[in-house]
Amino acid sequence: MAGQVSLEPYTQILAHNQQAVPTGSATAVPLAAATARHTILIKNLDTATTIYVGKDATVTTSTGYPIEKGVEAVFTMTAAQPLYVIHAKGSDLTVAWMELGY
Repeated sequence: MAGQVSLEPYTQILAHNQQAVPTGSATAVPLAAATARHTILIKNLDTATTIYVGKDATVTTSTGYPIEKGVEAVFTMTAAQPLYVIHAKGSDLTVAWMELGY
């Protein structure tokens, strides 16, 4: 169903928050990963700007995975692996994130 994300088979919401992402530089989201994280959900809360996600601080708006305005993406990964977000809005924007584990 549109707009819903299943939390199965995860048994724990490890952490969640909304985080400002400054313009012009890649920012780790979240700033510190939960040690038992298996999956992270990231939602672009901006109403006009696409964000771009990558595996390290070298991500750019040309190389990152795009997440359109208002859209959520799910990434399965190890706890030690950070995600970085960048955008070209010209001012800070906000993303929401949630870390899931077993």
